[in-house]
Amino acid sequence: MASTNDLKNGMVLKLDNGQLWVWGANASGQLGNGTTRSSARPIRLHEPHGRHVVAVSSGGASDFAIGRSGRLWAWGQNGEGELGDGSSNHLSPWPVQDPIHVSEVSATARNAAALTTAG
Repeated sequence: MASTNDLKNGMVLKLDNGQLWVWGANASGQLGNGTTRSSARPIRLHEPHGRHVVAVSSGGASDFAIGRSGRLWAWGQNGEGELGDGSSNHLSPWPVQDPIHVSEVSATARNAAALTTAG
């Protein structure tokens, strides 16, 4: 089990079986459940597209998950470009286009960094 949080913005919990559970504030879609409604109770996040998640990182109002294949997924606030795609906020997990094979991700309130499997 692994968790990452920013108590002001929400919580993401990854279980050993790859499931994600989320709760807390959701004004920017950081819960990834397709809405902007906050949740006081944990809810299972059925995204990213049924992929087994091996790692998570939360950057305040943005969250990131690495799938077993090394694909990086991002959702939530994108006001500073932290989701890496130049768009607006994402209310559900969205695949980050580059890099494709990621082994680690670390996020802060305004940016994120990923380590690829190539180093």
